[in-house]
Amino acid sequence: MVTMESRDGFDLRIGGLAFGRFPFLSECWDALQHEYSALEDQQGGELFWEIDHIVDGMAIRSASQHMAAGQWYVFAESANAFRQWLNLVAW
Repeated sequence: MVTMESRDGFDLRIGGLAFGRFPFLSECWDALQHEYSALEDQQGGELFWEIDHIVDGMAIRSASQHMAAGQWYVFAESANAFRQWLNLVAW
């Protein structure tokens, strides 16, 4: 199970473009939260994003979602809720 304090890295891509490597999963949530809040349509606007959990330079698991903003705000209301959702559904 991934924790918010994981020492492993997380590669984030949004819309197929590299967005960055983050040491903490919560930083991916922060970046996604910022991108979702910038959408013009706060309910129907959507993003395609991917996260790779990197250990020793290799992806050990990945999650990818085409998610509308309305869904984001339900499933990922906080960094902790996002981590739990990934652990239950996406990884």
